Amino acid sequence: MVLLRLEQPHDAALPLQLLLRSLGIGRIVEGWDAGRARAGTPFGVTVDFETLGEKDAALRDTVTLRDRDSMKQERVNISDLLELLSVRIA
Repeated sequence: MVLLRLEQPHDAALPLQLLLRSLGIGRIVEGWDAGRARAGTPFGVTVDFETLGEKDAALRDTVTLRDRDSMKQERVNISDLLELLSVRIA
């Protein structure tokens, strides 16, 4: 799991990072240095300005979930993220 966060949204990423760690979900790499770790990582989650609702209020509390194998990315609600990951990991 790679948790990417763009410059300012680090406050929004912290609760998500703590939640993922508390559930024992893999290794979390954050920030732009994560680019080196992404290649072999099955899932990536990006917290950005849309997560904060700055670009569109309808996107507030959403993240981008990237799947390495399918190369698909989708915008998902943070509240749905853990369920989506658990289904895909199983």
